[in-house]
Amino acid sequence: MQHGELVEALVHYRLALRRNPKDPDILVNLGLAHYQRGDTEMAIQRLREALDLNPGDSGILNNIGVVMYASGDAAGAWEIFKQILTAASDNTMALYNLGFICEKQRRLAEAAGYYDIVLRIQPENPKALSGRQRIQMKRPCPPFGGGCVPRLVQY
Repeated sequence: MQHGELVEALVHYRLALRRNPKDPDILVNLGLAHYQRGDTEMAIQRLREALDLNPGDSGILNNIGVVMYASGDAAGAWEIFKQILTAASDNTMALYNLGFICEKQRRLAEAAGYYDIVLRIQPENPKALSGRQRIQMKRPCPPFGGGCVPRLVQY
């Protein structure tokens, strides 16, 4: 989104929020607009407000985790994604994001394991396929499903 469009979106979402302050979708959109603007603190605040209105929503939690990771809080993001998996162990967004964190931390076998789990659930998941290919290029690992198992995933 271009700067002008982003400012316009923020104005639009703020006006919508004044009309309907209890709408979690507006708060999510406002939070994501703040994130795109680079204001991760405000983004997390708005996303948490949305979560208060819709407790346990995995999509909102995922967005909070992504913004936390982008702000430099990998440990906080990790905990958010694990929280999502506690409620739904097959949540492919959370599994992918854990794999992504592992990959960035060069825990490649563990990252491949998370991507493999996503691919067992959604064999054509483009993000997991791409992640698995990146891992394969960085470190030879058995083909899909071949034993790179993450340590922390519990079923």
